[in-house]
Amino acid sequence: LQIWEGLAYLRPIGNALRHHKKLHIRYQKFTDEEPYDAVLHPYCLKADKGRWYMLAYKEASEHQAQTFALDRTLSLSVMQEDFTPNSHIDPEHYFDDCYGIWHDFEHFPVREFQIACTEHVAHYLRTLPLHHSQVEICKEQVTSHQKEKISDNKLCTVYFQFHISPSP
Repeated sequence: LQIWEGLAYLRPIGNALRHHKKLHIRYQKFTDEEPYDAVLHPYCLKADKGRWYMLAYKEASEHQAQTFALDRTLSLSVMQEDFTPNSHIDPEHYFDDCYGIWHDFEHFPVREFQIACTEHVAHYLRTLPLHHSQVEICKEQVTSHQKEKISDNKLCTVYFQFHISPSP
C-alpha cells in the first residue's frame, strides 16, 4: 500500500500543526508538470484510500485550502516562521460532505444521491459505510428518477442515500 510513502513527513507536519509553523515543501503534482516549491500553512492530516494527505493553505494562492498527497512530496521542512490559522478553514468539518479528499463545492455542489443494490452488497455497506451521510432508505423514499433506472433490475431490493459532493 502507498500509505507507507510519505510516512517520514508525519512527525514534522505534526510539529508544525501543533505550533502553527509554516512548512516549505517541494511538491510534484500527479500530472506531468514540473515540481514546484511552496510555503504552506498546515491544518490537518487525513488518510484516504491508502494515501496520506495534508490539508494546507498555500501562500500566494487564490484557494482557501488545498490537499497535498504526502507520497508526491519530494521534500518538506518546518520553518521557524509562525502563521495565524484562518478561521474560515475548519479542518474538523472540511471533508464532511466529500467522498475522500476531493473538495470543490463551487463546481460540484453537495446533493442527494441514491443507489440500489442487492441484499448481499447491502450487507457490506451496512458494516462498512461508504460515507458518514449514508442512510438506508425504504423503497417508498426512492426518487422517481432512481426508480426508472432500477426498474429493469429486479435483484436490487435495498436502497441507500448519500449527501455528498460528487467527485469529477
